[in-house]
Amino acid sequence: MKNKTKNSLKSKTPERDWLRFMSSADAFFVSYATTPLMLDVTLFLIGHAVELYLKAAYIKQTCDIDKAIQFGHDIEKLYEACKKNDPEFMKTFDAKKGKPSEYGLMGHREFFAIADKLSDLKYLGATRKKIINIGAEFQNDDWIEFVREIRAYLQYPPKGVDDTLRIYMERIEKNGAAKRYIEQVLR
Repeated sequence: MKNKTKNSLKSKTPERDWLRFMSSADAFFVSYATTPLMLDVTLFLIGHAVELYLKAAYIKQTCDIDKAIQFGHDIEKLYEACKKNDPEFMKTFDAKKGKPSEYGLMGHREFFAIADKLSDLKYLGATRKKIINIGAEFQNDDWIEFVREIRAYLQYPPKGVDDTLRIYMERIEKNGAAKRYIEQVLR
């Protein structure tokens, strides 16, 4: 991984700033896993989890929080920037795998849906916004693959840092399906 020392936010530990993004991403991921299938809500949650995981990766690669934040919700550009910084990034999870037209049944259709429409997902149920042909699958196995691989790539959690995904998972008391789903990441 490339490592630049630039960080205009003047963080005292720019090499560890990515950990805060991982913690937030884990919170969104657990929320996704525990929310009943309500298309707009689940895609919103996993979309923001993916965005934060990718920003964590970008920050760890570059130590540049400002640039990571400037990507906004542009998951596709963020993913490509991480790949450009390090060709070894997410080698198994291929975001272009079977790229569908209009989110068909091939490939990582939810990845394309959130990459294309993340900023509009909160309006999915509103009458003024029409987003067509977004397929969703509750507790999609693609996200297990994505989260597992990005955590491995980032070597998360590093020694001496609590695994926030484990901590959040332990707090899920009555949702056995969500626990089993999240446990797949932690194996």
